[in-house]
Amino acid sequence: MDKSVIKVSVPAVVSLLGECGSIFGEPALAIAVDLELTIQACRAKYDFYIVDGYKMDSNKHMNFSTVVQKLWGGEPLEFSTNSQMPSIDCFSTGSVLTTGLTGLLSELKRRSIKGKKTDHKRISKAYMARQAFKIENSINKLTSPLQTSAAILGGGVLLDNSPDHSIWSIDTKNHTYHVHQIPKFKEISLVIGYPKQRLSFSSESPRPLFSSPAKSRSFGQGHGQGHEPVSSKLERLVSRSGFAKDNMREISRLARPGADALTSGDHEKLGQLMNEECNLLTILGLCPEEQKVLIDAGKKDSLGVTLTGINGHGVVAVTKDPEQVARNFRNAGGEAAIVESSEQGIKFDIGG
Repeated sequence: MDKSVIKVSVPAVVSLLGECGSIFGEPALAIAVDLELTIQACRAKYDFYIVDGYKMDSNKHMNFSTVVQKLWGGEPLEFSTNSQMPSIDCFSTGSVLTTGLTGLLSELKRRSIKGKKTDHKRISKAYMARQAFKIENSINKLTSPLQTSAAILGGGVLLDNSPDHSIWSIDTKNHTYHVHQIPKFKEISLVIGYPKQRLSFSSESPRPLFSSPAKSRSFGQGHGQGHEPVSSKLERLVSRSGFAKDNMREISRLARPGADALTSGDHEKLGQLMNEECNLLTILGLCPEEQKVLIDAGKKDSLGVTLTGINGHGVVAVTKDPEQVARNFRNAGGEAAIVESSEQGIKFDIGG
C-alpha cells in the first residue's frame, strides 16, 4: 500500500415501510438521508490495526474486524471516523458502517496490489452492494440488503420480489432480493424520534463514531435497550403463528404503494401507509413499551409514523412541520433528529 489516504462517505439510511418483512424476502422501502458517516484509512504506524485511536479489538470493533478479515490481505491500517448520526439502528448505523468499510477496503485493494497502483476499472456499485450485504449478514443474520443498497445508491430503494426493472439482485440461501432504485422524487422531511442517548447528538458537529472502547461494538445487538429486538421477536412469532405470518405479509404489501407515493410526491398517502404499518406492528406486539409514548407524540402534527430500525429503537414521522414534531418527541422525553432525503450515495475522496 502507498502512503495515500482514502476517505469514504456514506449516508445514513431510514427505513420507511416493510423493514421487518424484508428479513423474510418481502418488499420494503428505505431512503438515504442527509447525515453522513465518513471513514478514513491510511497505513498504520504500528504492526496492528487502529480504530479512532484504539487498538482494534475483534469484540469491540466487530464490523471493522469482520470486513478486514474478509476483504483485506494487506498491511495494518489506521481508521478514523466522523459521524453525523447517533450510533443507534434507526439510522441503520451498523449497515452504513459495514457498507462504508466494504467500499473503502475494496477500493484500497483495487488500487494497491503488491504496492503498485492498478489500472482496473472502479469497482461497481452492484459488487459493493453484494459484498456489503454478505458481510453484514455474517454479523447480523436478521437483516436484508435494504440498508446496504440504499447507502450505496442514495435516494430511495425498494426491495421487491420481482426482477422487472431492478438494477441488481442479491441471492441468499433462502431468498432472492431484487433491488429497485426509486426515480428522483420530491424532497421529503422526516423526523426521527428515539430514546435519550448518553452522549448528546448534533448533526452540525461530526464526531468519531467510536469515541470510547465501550461504544466500539457491533450495531446489531440491541444496545442494551431492555427489550427483545423486533426482528428476532418477529422471526419467533412467524415461525409459530399463522396469524403473525399473515400480518407480516400485510405489512410487506405496503412497500410498493409506498414507493409509488414517494415517487409521485404524495406524502399524505405515504403517511397513511406508515400509520397502517404501525398499527399492524402494534397488533403483533412488536411495539416496545418505551416506544409507544414516542409513537403517540409523533402522530401529533405529522402525516404518519411508524417504527424504524430493525430492532425497533426509533420512530419515523413524515410531516410538513418538522420543527413541531421534533418538539413533540422531546416533550415526550425522547430525542429527535430532523432529516431530509438525500440523492447522495457512497462517495470516495482519495488524497496523497
